[in-house]
Amino acid sequence: AVDDRLVSTIGSRTPSISANVYLLIYDAYAPAETMWAYGIDNSAQEAFLVESGFVLYPAVYSVGPSTLDTMNTVFNLSVTDDEYGKRIVSGDGMVHHAFKYAGYQTAGIFPNDYMFRGIGSSYDYSIPERSVPPYVYMISSILMGEFRFNLWFEKYSQDEYLKIKEDALLEVAEKRSFVYSHSNYPSHSQNSGACLPDETNLYQERLARANIEMRQDVQTISEHDPQAIIIIAGDHGPYLTKNCVTLAEEFDQSEIDRLDIQDRYGTFLAIRWPDEDYV
Repeated sequence: AVDDRLVSTIGSRTPSISANVYLLIYDAYAPAETMWAYGIDNSAQEAFLVESGFVLYPAVYSVGPSTLDTMNTVFNLSVTDDEYGKRIVSGDGMVHHAFKYAGYQTAGIFPNDYMFRGIGSSYDYSIPERSVPPYVYMISSILMGEFRFNLWFEKYSQDEYLKIKEDALLEVAEKRSFVYSHSNYPSHSQNSGACLPDETNLYQERLARANIEMRQDVQTISEHDPQAIIIIAGDHGPYLTKNCVTLAEEFDQSEIDRLDIQDRYGTFLAIRWPDEDYV
């Protein structure tokens, strides 16, 4: 079973303040220092967050190089055995249990069923509601003539998903909720083992989409749930340096510099606290 030390530590105590908590992850969203190294100026987005009441936290690194490595560890407060697979991110982690124990509903809002494909959702409320059988993607891949890691990212168009997400955020705001949302954008390189000629430009284009989504998310929550705690973060880096994938098998340690590590593990973090008592 999933380790529930957190619930045991809480015991019979209940939170004195029970604001809704929104954990908004934007895939491979890099911090300012790394963005500047790519030649990308993301200062307008950071200014928007500061003006919206967020505190920016520099020099943050992810605990894993991929979504599942990072988010499973975040939700279970420790490295998780492979046997658990997606059970943790699907809503069955120690953190989810602790929120439920404290009287919260848990909600998972995703643009596709990747987080609970094959095992179902353990969230009290989740989007999408139904998992598509894996053979659907297999058949699609065969018909397209290629197998792509992100094939399942196309359940909704981005405009469709933004509307679905806005409606979901409004719905969960009506209850005491812990919400985990994971956006597809800006996302990482294509992981082929070689960078595309325009890899950084493609990332910058996807970053623009992520920024639009982030602004809409912040505005929706701020308007309808002003006392909420909002955590905005990346889960890992975008993989834009060297070979645009993992380095261990191709490069000696002496060839790996600070940017290469930031490019894979450096992540963005900003938190909006309702007032100074929370900080």
